[in-house]
Amino acid sequence: MFPISFERVYGPRHSCFDRAFNLYQNSFPVYEQRFKIDQIDVLSDCEYHFELVMSEDEFLGILLTWETTDFIYIEHLAIVPEKRGYNIGSYVLDCLKQSAEKPVILEIDPPKDPVSIKRKEFYEKSGFIESLLTHKHPPYRIGWDAHELKIMSYPQISDEVYLSFKNYLENHVMKYAEAHRS
Repeated sequence: MFPISFERVYGPRHSCFDRAFNLYQNSFPVYEQRFKIDQIDVLSDCEYHFELVMSEDEFLGILLTWETTDFIYIEHLAIVPEKRGYNIGSYVLDCLKQSAEKPVILEIDPPKDPVSIKRKEFYEKSGFIESLLTHKHPPYRIGWDAHELKIMSYPQISDEVYLSFKNYLENHVMKYAEAHRS
């Protein structure tokens, strides 16, 4: 395993921001992405953490999270394609879980095809538990609908924590998205 560290990005002038944003754009469907202007805007929110996954000076991936008093929400996690399969994603999750001292929540596509099933298994191997609650993620962009996702957490969360997360997602996280700008 490489010596891995995390480096928080506070603004778009960071030397790796464009490369990290490019990984973000290439790793997630367009309906699960902010526009670049919104991504830059959200960097000013102290609860939002845009973390670079690094090995010395080598860029390995991104970990984009929200930290509240009740939970940490992993909004996006991506490893550069040439480094996938080296357990970097698992290491990142382990580091986050060990330092969290509160539940860690993430969303995945419903496991319906080989890729989404493999992704669910990846998170389960890292100790995450699938919630049976029905969950729809609000759209980031105008012209897109809310989409069904599955909630996974470490450890398992109560309905009360889920409702707190849902409220936070809809009323705080999504204010940094085109579809919800005031």
